[in-house]
Amino acid sequence: MGSYESPLGASKGGIESIVLLIDTNLFNLPFEHLKVFQEVPAISRDFSLLLLGKRYKNIGYKPELNNSSGISKN
Repeated sequence: MGSYESPLGASKGGIESIVLLIDTNLFNLPFEHLKVFQEVPAISRDFSLLLLGKRYKNIGYKPELNNSSGISKN
């Protein structure tokens, strides 16, 4: 597999992306607009850690290999 380079570039803090796992009672609040996240190039949301883990497993992601090519929008 070829190496993947994000077109988003690097942030000042070195964080390339973040996934927010927000309680359902707070899910509609615009957390992405908080000042702490301004320097993060890619922010997404998911419903639970379990679902996020299953999505990563389905695409064959192995953290020890750092082989993520992302999760498709479908």
